[in-house]
Amino acid sequence: MAFVRTTQVGPVEGRSVADYRYSYGEALRDGVCRPVLFEHVGGTATFQVPDGTIHTVSPDDDLNAQGESYRLRTLLDPKGGHLREMIEVADARLARLRATGDAGLIVCMDIDHADTVAEVLTERTGSRPVVVCSRLNNPDDPEPAAALEAFTDGSGPWIVAVKMVSEGVDIRRLRVLVYATNVLAELSFRQIVGRIVRNDPGNVKDYGVMILPVDGRLSVMTARIQD
Repeated sequence: MAFVRTTQVGPVEGRSVADYRYSYGEALRDGVCRPVLFEHVGGTATFQVPDGTIHTVSPDDDLNAQGESYRLRTLLDPKGGHLREMIEVADARLARLRATGDAGLIVCMDIDHADTVAEVLTERTGSRPVVVCSRLNNPDDPEPAAALEAFTDGSGPWIVAVKMVSEGVDIRRLRVLVYATNVLAELSFRQIVGRIVRNDPGNVKDYGVMILPVDGRLSVMTARIQD
């Protein structure tokens, strides 16, 4: 690309070189962004693999990539207790922040997963959250664009989404985030965390809370952000 400096040698040859970098740590010190508290929820997970065998594993068990995938998907299954506990912890956290109209976001794996999570949250709170997906399973849910606009300008407590609350969507009252997706790309992870670090002029002393499953790969990424 013209006028962009790139590295010329090494394992990342051709990568663009920034003229200036402004880190999250610097943004915190300058008061541009909010701090985030990470809470990991999990325990033993029991799942069945394609050959029919059943495995029960703990967060400390050393698994191969496929085993880690099974364990994470089990923790995020709404039929189990782990995700329900994550939602309960998140809703309790949000209840303490609601005086200023703060809100929570649950990021899900896919559309069907989001719809089931919305049902779990409805059981917990007594009202259905806003659901924004490219396809809606529930005919009573509003269209995504209208739902996003109404939620951004409103005071509702919860929004459930797959990929539609991402870069470019500015909902400054989001303060609690449930990471209920199996996306493990660090760039995507950091972008999702970014949903709850934005300053709100009406509530300058608040902080963000991220609830996520116990998973070694996610722990590494949260540690890098905390560092």
